[in-house]
Amino acid sequence: MQNYRNLVASTLVAAGLTLTVGAAAVTVCAQQQSASVAAASPTAATGETERGVALYKQGRVKEAVVALRAVVKQTPDDAAAWYYLGQSLFSDGEQKDAAKAYEKAVKLRPENVVYRTGRAFALLLMGKASDAQTEAQAALKLDAQNPAAHYVSGLASLASSAYDKALSEADAVIKLDPKFAAAHLLKGDALISSFGQKYASGKKPVPAATIAALYPMLDDAAQSIETYLRMTPNEPEAELRRAQVAALRTFAGTRAAADPARPVYREEETDTPARITDYALPRGVERVASSGRVMMLATLDADGTVKNVVVLRASHPGLVQPYQEAMQRMKFVPAQKGGRPVSQIKLMDLTFGMHVELLRVG
Repeated sequence: MQNYRNLVASTLVAAGLTLTVGAAAVTVCAQQQSASVAAASPTAATGETERGVALYKQGRVKEAVVALRAVVKQTPDDAAAWYYLGQSLFSDGEQKDAAKAYEKAVKLRPENVVYRTGRAFALLLMGKASDAQTEAQAALKLDAQNPAAHYVSGLASLASSAYDKALSEADAVIKLDPKFAAAHLLKGDALISSFGQKYASGKKPVPAATIAALYPMLDDAAQSIETYLRMTPNEPEAELRRAQVAALRTFAGTRAAADPARPVYREEETDTPARITDYALPRGVERVASSGRVMMLATLDADGTVKNVVVLRASHPGLVQPYQEAMQRMKFVPAQKGGRPVSQIKLMDLTFGMHVELLRVG
C-alpha cells in the first residue's frame, strides 16, 4: 500500500495543497474497505475471486489482474471481482482501466458503501477531486457514519481549496474514530491552508487585529500534526513534520503588538520592514510543473537568516521542498524597530511560469 502514498503526493494538484498522506492513512482506508467486501457481494466467496483477491493482498498485482479479468469475463456480475480488479489495476499503474472496473463494481452494487468509498479514493488519487467528492458524498448518503468516506471527502475538499469543509470532515472522522491517524494530519493541513487563505485574503492588507485572531489556528494545526506523529512513529516524513510543528509553534506564539518583549514582529509593527535584496530561484521546479504557486510563512531573523519556513499553500506537492530551500537562501536586510534589528514574520506569495515572480510580500 505504500505506493498509494506516493500517488497521493504526486497527483493531488490543487491550490492550497500542502498535504502528504501517510501510509497509515491509506492502510486504514484499505482495511475498512476490505472488511466488508466479502459480506457485501453474494459472489465474493467464489474460489477464483478469492484467489485473485489473495494475489492482490500479497502484492502480486499483475497476477491478480490476470486472475480477476478471467473471473469478470466468465462472471460479469461479480462485483467483488470488479472491485479488486480495480484495486489491482490501479496498483499496477493502469488508472483508466481501474476507473472502469471501480465504476462497474458500483453499478452492480450501488448500495455498497465500500465500493463507493474505494472508487472515491481512487478518483482522488487520479487527481479528480470533484468526481471523488461526488462519490464520497454518495457513500455518506448510504452511511453517514463511515469514517473512510468522510476522510476521502475531506481530502477532496482540501484539494479543491474548500478548507472549512476539509476541517469539518476531518473532525467528523476523528469523532467517529479517534485512532484514524491520517484524519489528524488532514485537520492540521486544513487549518494551515485556511490560515494562509485568510491571511492573504483580498487586495488590501488584512487588519492586524484580524491577523492576530488567526494565529491560534496554527497552534491547533501543530497539535493535530503532533497527534498524527505520535500515532505513526514510522512516518517517512516525520522529521519534516516535526520541523513544521516547531515553526507553527513559533508563529502561533506571537502576542499583542504592544508587548515590547516579543522577539518576532509582524511587518506593520516594525519601524522599517525587512527588505529582500536577493531571492534565490528554486531548483528543479521545471521537472515538477510548468507553472505553479506557493505561499510560505517564514521568520526573517534579526541575524540575517531565514528561519521557521512553513508552506501554507502549494499548487503541487513537488514544489514544497524546492521553494523551502530557495527561501533559506534568500538575502535580506533585517527589519528595524527602536533603532535596532528585529525579527519579522514574512508572507511570501510566489508564482512562476517561464520565470519566478514575487507577487506579494507581507
